Amino acid sequence: TNQVVALTSAQLSSLASAQVAALSSNAIGAIETADIVGLTTANVAALRSAQLVGLATAQVAALSTGQIAALSTAAVSGLSTNQIVALTTAQASSLSTAQVAGLSTAAVAALETADFAALKSDAIAALSANQVKALTTNQVVALTTAEAAALSTAQVAALSTDAIAALETADLSAIKTAAVAALSSAQVAALTTAQVNNLATASLAA
Repeated sequence: TNQVVALTSAQLSSLASAQVAALSSNAIGAIETADIVGLTTANVAALRSAQLVGLATAQVAALSTGQIAALSTAAVSGLSTNQIVALTTAQASSLSTAQVAGLSTAAVAALETADFAALKSDAIAALSANQVKALTTNQVVALTTAEAAALSTAQVAALSTDAIAALETADLSAIKTAAVAALSSAQVAALTTAQVNNLATASLAA
């Protein structure tokens, strides 16, 4: 690990993917935070989830958006909740649909509200029912109108009553008519007066 610590950003960028893939989690964790941007996207793509365990939160936050996007789905799914919390908004917005879909329910719930709101609409649409169930009310409040519109009927059905009540009126109005029509009686009962008043006529008629 002492040898890894001594590597400069330029030296890291010269490593072959096979060399990076052979590093232990301790060696990965020994990379200086300021130098970690030296890893090429090809090197980052070669990293395994077992190696990423060694990354400190500061190292995670120092990764470029290109490096984050280059991580394999398996590697991203292995990130700890602390590492997920360390993601910047820009990094969160660079996550692919497959990467987001591969996150554990604990990881999804750990996303900071600004980071969750920064996810691509396609990534939101790819969330499983279990991932949707794990959303916090703060995350639901942070949904953008475009993200709310991307929710499927199955995803809306998976929202807790607290989550339904937390939806901003504009976001609720943006949800697909079929999804609103499929709300359970418990979900409908959880709607606030403001939410009901702002629902589109087409949604109510459904």
